[in-house]
Amino acid sequence: MKPQTIARWVLVGMLLAAFMLRAPITAVPPVLKAIAEDLALNPTAAGFVSTLPLLCFGVFAFVTPFLSAKLGVEPTLWVAVLLLIVGIGVRLVVDVGPFFMGTLLIGLGVAIGNVIVPALARTWFATRLAFVMGLYSVTLQMSGALGPLVTSIGVGTGLSWSTSIGFWLIPAIIALLVWSIVSLIVRRQTHNQPHKGAQPTGLRHVARTRLAWIITFVMGVQSLLFYSLLTWLPTQFREIGATDTQAGLMLTAFTLLGFPGSFMAKFVTVHPRAPRNLIVMFSIYWVGLILLWIGLPVTVLTGAVIAGLGQGICLAMALTFIAHQSNPADVPATSALAQGVGYLIAATGPVLVGFLYDRTGSLQLGEFILVILTVPLTIGAVYVARSIRPRRDEVEV
Repeated sequence: MKPQTIARWVLVGMLLAAFMLRAPITAVPPVLKAIAEDLALNPTAAGFVSTLPLLCFGVFAFVTPFLSAKLGVEPTLWVAVLLLIVGIGVRLVVDVGPFFMGTLLIGLGVAIGNVIVPALARTWFATRLAFVMGLYSVTLQMSGALGPLVTSIGVGTGLSWSTSIGFWLIPAIIALLVWSIVSLIVRRQTHNQPHKGAQPTGLRHVARTRLAWIITFVMGVQSLLFYSLLTWLPTQFREIGATDTQAGLMLTAFTLLGFPGSFMAKFVTVHPRAPRNLIVMFSIYWVGLILLWIGLPVTVLTGAVIAGLGQGICLAMALTFIAHQSNPADVPATSALAQGVGYLIAATGPVLVGFLYDRTGSLQLGEFILVILTVPLTIGAVYVARSIRPRRDEVEV
């Protein structure tokens, strides 16, 4: 089989696996109220439903470089999808223990997938990295959008919340089967020597650089903004008069709005005018968050549209920053650091907003904090864009 044909199959299999890295998580917020009632969770504990996967993203991200060094990048992604299947299956049992255990396994699978996909992209598609990371970002956006949509449709047709969020077991099994075939092809073509990730010492090496930590901060804060909105926007939609089903559909629209921005990674990362473009983009995102904070029906809807557009660009930007390392061997370690520490930062968002909502009865204080965080996020992103501009000739789109 020709190398180009193998690469195409790797891309297809990688994107199918990536399609499972958001939906099992975003499927939950539209039925968070029902879950809280059935499992007797207060608002703070309900916020932890979204925070637990983020904690997993952070803690278990550091396992991935060791795993990829031992198994290779292709088998490591296979392990990630298998963990997702087990987690989704366990979560079908309606009880506190199985629900959180399944969520934990899903978080572990996503954590490994989050880290290994940029390394896989850097290994196979080094000359088209921004484009491939844009496709990856779109896949994540699509996965995130379909999660609440499928849940809303399921609940709307009379299915239980557990069955609705359990739908994702089917595409997860399909993704595992396809990636199994792709992995076997790769091993056969490379004489049973899968591509190996960076050695564990690579993490220590990248942790000594200022740029890696700023990328980590950017990844963390943009994720904190997204997952805080993802968790609590349905609540805000219901407060302005939407039904549960309508809130779920509106959340789907919010995530779908990220699609256009996913293809703009080049313009806010490696473009000659990337720093200026970032300032413009974040200024618009900031306006969207301000409108959400105001809290009136018209401002909430308008703000959700603007913030939805912004979050797609932010994700593509952060992922491209991570993958755009001059030495491919540094990508797994950089990805582990940025997503490990970054998602630990992000994990504080939904719980903090939930805690403040529990204490004040309003989302305004939590959303005001999100508004403030856009300032250091903009500064950090501009710094990274300026730092990688000398290497922009490495990327072709």
